[in-house]
Amino acid sequence: MLITPTCVLAIFASHPLFDAYSQSGAWMQARSLCVPGNVLDGISFQIFGPEMFSGMSTMEDQQLGGIIMKVMQEIVYGIVLARIFFAWFTKESLKVDPLPANLKESR
Repeated sequence: MLITPTCVLAIFASHPLFDAYSQSGAWMQARSLCVPGNVLDGISFQIFGPEMFSGMSTMEDQQLGGIIMKVMQEIVYGIVLARIFFAWFTKESLKVDPLPANLKESR
């Protein structure tokens, strides 16, 4: 349940939450963490953030990320609950019910 507020915040925010995706300078600085600085020198892009990799806007990308996180959370919770339920059900179904007391006396 801890990830739910993060998903809701990402899905329903009215503006991009991360400056690295919405400001050109911050995007270049974030990219420099993965790509050596000398490779990035002289490269200037007119687009930055998620638009560089897909046609989605920054907000659409953020909302899609929140939706994917929430769906994955629900799938994991469903699998865990199903495993717990079926383990319990199997354990309970292997037990033999004792005869009622009034049937024992009539024998």
